[in-house]
This record gives sequence, structure tokens and C-alpha cells, in this order.
Amino acid sequence: MSDDRNYLRQPGEDFPREWMGSAGFEADWPVRQSAQSPEELAGLDRSEWTVMAINLLPPTRPGTGDTVFVYALRKDAIPRKAGQHPNDDLRDYVAEHGSFPVTKFHVPNLSVQDVFDQMKTGIIQLRPHGIDGMQMHVIADEEAPGPEGG
Repeated sequence: MSDDRNYLRQPGEDFPREWMGSAGFEADWPVRQSAQSPEELAGLDRSEWTVMAINLLPPTRPGTGDTVFVYALRKDAIPRKAGQHPNDDLRDYVAEHGSFPVTKFHVPNLSVQDVFDQMKTGIIQLRPHGIDGMQMHVIADEEAPGPEGG
């Protein structure tokens, strides 16, 4: 099906491919009173919006800054069915329409670290593209010296 929609990139599609990876984080905002939700971090009204994706672009060269985008779903964009969980409503919508609509927000005053600060735990793992899907096993656990002068 060809259309003119601007789809959110999926990891592995047209991202840089020299190093690929995955990330997983456990949010702290349901637990810690001072933690902010993704909607609060972006300055969005939680009664109107739900953040569905966050793109974090850390600085890649000295002197450059972070870039953060959030992709938010307007809560009234997906028809609700009585007694059904919102995720089921979303699945039904995608089954019928192929995707769901989000608004891309650039959040200029938000840093990658600001987002990480709202998390309880997390990991980012990167691997060279040539070993995609290959299993590794650890044979030793040691300390590396790190960069010179560091």
C-alpha cells in the first residue's frame, strides 16, 4: 500500500548502520513523586496527549547539543470502545488504518540527560552491524584502562 504519510523510522530501517543497538529503561515517574512523565517533560497536557515515542539524539561532537523529539498521540484521535483497554483500541485502529497518527514535537529545552534522570534503571547496548543476531558468551569480566588521560 503506497501513501503519502510520513512514518516514524523504526530502529534498523534507515538509522546509521555501523553500530546498531537496543535500549530499555524502567520509568521512575509512577513511583518517585519528583519524577516527571514524558508528557510533563515535553510540556504537554496529559489530559490531551500521550507520548508514544521519544527520539534522543545525543551530541556526537564537542560543542554540539542534544536534540530531543517526542511523538505524541492526541487522546481524542483514536475512537474508544467501552470496557476496552486503550492499547486494544490502538491495535484495532492500526489493524484498520495501518498506523496511528502522532504529532512530532521538537523539545528544544530538553536534554537527553533530562530524560535519563526520570528513569530508575536503563541500558543501551550497541554492537557492530556485522554481528546482528549472533549470540555472545562472556568468558571473563575485567576492568579496561579507559582512555589515556581520562
